[in-house]
Amino acid sequence: MSSYIDKYNSSIISLWEERMWEILSKDERISRLCPMLIPYENTNKPIIVLGINPSHSERDFRGEKAVNKQILEWNLRDEINSKTEKIISIQKDAHINVNYFKSIKKFFKNQVKFSDELFFLDLFPIRHTEQKELIAFLKDYSEIKKIFIDNFYYLLKNLNPKAIVVLNKKASEYLKKEFKANIRFDEGIISKGQFILKNVNVPIIFSGMITLGLDVYSKERLALQLLDSIGP
Repeated sequence: MSSYIDKYNSSIISLWEERMWEILSKDERISRLCPMLIPYENTNKPIIVLGINPSHSERDFRGEKAVNKQILEWNLRDEINSKTEKIISIQKDAHINVNYFKSIKKFFKNQVKFSDELFFLDLFPIRHTEQKELIAFLKDYSEIKKIFIDNFYYLLKNLNPKAIVVLNKKASEYLKKEFKANIRFDEGIISKGQFILKNVNVPIIFSGMITLGLDVYSKERLALQLLDSIGP
């Protein structure tokens, strides 16, 4: 695994063990689960598909996958480091089998004709389903939010992405606010621009969720924007 991905994962694990578990033991708004860790090993100018946070749906942990839910649940006597490989394995499996990821891969393959490997990433690695509760939590713990943003930016700089595709309205709002100095929009357009990263202009596209409510016309517009920004 790349050294910067290891460093990102280690930073997130340390944050959970040093701060988050104490917070989550008192604040019941957020599920007491292990964080999302990056499962990728080798990257070469990937296309980043960005969401706001990893959802935690009970339907993804039925039958033989019930044991995965037990791994992700946190017991204060455990150490996350002892679970790291299993957490990463669960994330790899999700990218293959969970409908959310399968739908996005299908879109890129069929409508955009991309062969590049997609790099699925979330701005905040907190496993929780209700987005409103997550946003309220981040508002109350702004210092934790800043650590997440800093870790995300560190990863972004080292990934040298070919493009960034944001598939969540709230994630788009956070990016536009936190990285105002880095983002330049195409003239007269609010859904497409450039993210200035180490003096390189990386195409960035803001969209809704492909898997929820994005109609066929919006999908077509997104595909055309992607083709226009980075080509087939």
